[in-house]
Parts: sequence; C-alpha cells; structure tokens
Amino acid sequence: MRRLAIFVATVLASCGGESAAHSAPESDSAAHCALVGTTLDAATGALLADVELSGPDGARTRSNAEGRFAFENLSTGWSGEVSARAADGRAQSLHVRPLQPGSLEVVLHLR
Repeated sequence: MRRLAIFVATVLASCGGESAAHSAPESDSAAHCALVGTTLDAATGALLADVELSGPDGARTRSNAEGRFAFENLSTGWSGEVSARAADGRAQSLHVRPLQPGSLEVVLHLR
C-alpha cells in the first residue's frame, strides 16, 4: 500500500522541464504539454503492448510494442483522468493535476 501511495504521489506531480525527446511545440497563444508514459503488468512488471488509453478531451491512443504511449500538444492547465485497458480486461486509471509546459512521464500498472 505504501508503494502505491508513493507511485500515486509521483504521478500527481505536474510536468516540469522540457524534454528533448517529448517536448511539445510552443505557440504564441498558449504553451503546450505532452503526457507520455509506459504500461506495465502490475504483477510481473512486464511491458504491455497494444493497451488502449483514453485521456485528455476524449483523446485515444494505444501503447506500442515497448509499452510506450503519448498524448501530445495538450493545453497547459489540462487536468483529468487517464485510463488504460488491455484486451484481457486488466485496467488502471489515474488523475493528472493541471499540466505545466513540458512533458509529464507516467507509469500505469494494469491489474
């Protein structure tokens, strides 16, 4: 339980600095963020590919072969739920606090 609390506290942190690999372009009207992450099997820690994710403003994506996913060009200040569901029914969701410019990295442990 303590491990879960530490994980949740880490995920709830707002995005900070720019990441060269995942930084979103800035515009004159508003700064943007990216929400990037990894999907893992909670029991084994194995990477999970082809997990369906739903996130900001109804956006959907899937994790790749390495379990990685990205929601890019998000508006600064966006907050809400990010949910993941594997084909076998394992799922996880988390609440994201208002985003700051840059890239926020999250890890979803599906159960």
